[in-house]
Amino acid sequence: MIKSLQAFFALFLFATSLTARTPDTLWTRVYGGSGADVAYSVIETSDGYYLAAGYTGFGAGLQDCWLMKLDKSGDTLWTKTFGGTAEDGAHKVAEAHDGGYIVVGYTESSGSGGKDAYIVKTDRNGATKWTKTYGTALQEALYGIAPTTGGYVVCGYRNGPSGWTKGDLWIIKIDESGDTLWTKTYGGPGEESGTAIQKLDDGFILSGSTASFGAGGKDAWLVRIDEYGDTLWTRTYGQSLEDVAYGLNVTNTEGFVMTGYIDGTGAWTAGDLWIIETDKDGNTFSTKRYGSAGEDFGFDICQTTDGGYVTGGERALNAGDMWILKTDKDADTMWGWICGMPAMQSSLSLFPASDGGYIAAGFAMQGAAPDFYIVKTRPALSLVSPNGSEELASGAPYPIRWHVENSSKPPHTFRLLCSEDAGTSFPDTIVSGINPADSSYTWTVSLNQGSSFRIRIELLDESNEVLAADESDDNFIIGTGIEEPVTPTTPSLLLDVADPSSIRYSLPSGERGTITLYDPSGRRIESYRVQGEGQVAMKSSLSSGVYFVKLETGKVSIARKAVVLN
Repeated sequence: MIKSLQAFFALFLFATSLTARTPDTLWTRVYGGSGADVAYSVIETSDGYYLAAGYTGFGAGLQDCWLMKLDKSGDTLWTKTFGGTAEDGAHKVAEAHDGGYIVVGYTESSGSGGKDAYIVKTDRNGATKWTKTYGTALQEALYGIAPTTGGYVVCGYRNGPSGWTKGDLWIIKIDESGDTLWTKTYGGPGEESGTAIQKLDDGFILSGSTASFGAGGKDAWLVRIDEYGDTLWTRTYGQSLEDVAYGLNVTNTEGFVMTGYIDGTGAWTAGDLWIIETDKDGNTFSTKRYGSAGEDFGFDICQTTDGGYVTGGERALNAGDMWILKTDKDADTMWGWICGMPAMQSSLSLFPASDGGYIAAGFAMQGAAPDFYIVKTRPALSLVSPNGSEELASGAPYPIRWHVENSSKPPHTFRLLCSEDAGTSFPDTIVSGINPADSSYTWTVSLNQGSSFRIRIELLDESNEVLAADESDDNFIIGTGIEEPVTPTTPSLLLDVADPSSIRYSLPSGERGTITLYDPSGRRIESYRVQGEGQVAMKSSLSSGVYFVKLETGKVSIARKAVVLN
């Protein structure tokens, strides 16, 4: 069932007003009943819909695995529960080779006793094809799954002594019917677990945690195995406290990126959200931490098409807030999406959607027990040029440019519109049907001379509904293309489209000002004192991302965004 949403959902920027464009929310949904309902995994399926898995108080027992198929608006297409009379749950869902779905988690209703690893295979409509349990009389659970040739490789832990105390890292390869092909365990005297797994060309990479190896406490653990489960190498990352890796992905440089938390203060008590980048051999490339004075963590991470990262987790602002954090390729913060509910919420899964936005799933506390909570964001789209103060020549070609941090896919398209009344309306379509992989369009300027023009770019879905849009920050001018000497009466600021670090300015006679370059988080990079007319070239080496240039005088302040694409 879908619960009514409360009216206080909101988005907050936790940097400064000079920050990269935070995506708007497309929709939010809460699902559940009076019992505990938690979503641990969400994906976009090959038919363009969404699939979420976790556990629910509905069903045959105290707690059942819950699988839910949603349409593009978050409305329920179908739901299925799996399990027995005790507690059962799902931690991960993936599409199966035959077009159905495969779910991994745990069961206390059947198996060898205690808690057993549990796998459910369904058809495309959620009907059960088979279920399997794997385990001992102790405690086992599964967290990750990687489809591979002839079956699937799953990971979690086995031989936990009691409750949710972990045992050894456990890896199982199964065939298409769920029968075991091989198993491997790795660990020492402390707690070990595998939380995520990815298929590589010649084996697999796993992330998790270890209390037996490393610097002390718990350490993040990266384990590289071949196609038979044999260890090629292992790496630990952390300090003397509790340091844990949850999410894992392969980077576009064939390295790896993990997220979790660092400097937790107790058993499974989070510290700061943590992002670790490594090369292909697991050697640390960079680590960054993000957070507040409370518990902050990342649970899932992926790389975006602009080379940066996006992670979903929790930030301790109120009782705990669902947090989607976007960084550039150097792991510096570009924007953060925070849910504004006063009650606790958390993101336990994040997936990049085909429209360029993101879908996050977890839970929200709207009463005594948690509910399934799923958020879909719009794509983050920025118009680069013309962005204000440029002068275009009537009849001449001009490159309109834009930036999407995570490119969408067909059948989505871009549309460009023009306003002649300073953005009050955009009645004129320049072009529609632009491929979503494109980031520029050469426009032959066909409008008459004037000074109140703006451009609007829209990303459209297959029904021509607007998914995301951005406009020029200020008016640009259309002239004859013939330069005439002009004495400026007001300050102006113009960025070079091809090189945003080259900045032209003009100030009225006798007026002085300051030009400042800011990074995506609002941090000042460098400043220049200027007067009259001229050009400055920023000296800092800039990585790809959205930056901001600000011209300030004693009377006015002008800001322009600059998108750097290396």
